[in-house]
Amino acid sequence: MIRIDMKNKIDELVKIIKKLPRKKETLLIGIDGLGGAGKTTLALLIKQQIPELTIITMDDFYSEETNKIEWKKMYEQVLKPLSTN
Repeated sequence: MIRIDMKNKIDELVKIIKKLPRKKETLLIGIDGLGGAGKTTLALLIKQQIPELTIITMDDFYSEETNKIEWKKMYEQVLKPLSTN
């Protein structure tokens, strides 16, 4: 269970996200941080209040064979389609 002060901060963040101006239908938000910092947890907490949110993690594009992020795959599957929205 999250602490009350953290919940208030999440609520405040959700309000800010909902008020952000949009030029297009899709709003892309990035969450950055070190491994284990809570990026996925934060995204999931936001999604609880914005159910239409889609979460895409860079883990989805990590290649264990090369030990690298497959940036081209991420561009083709995520960023390029979003750019037409």
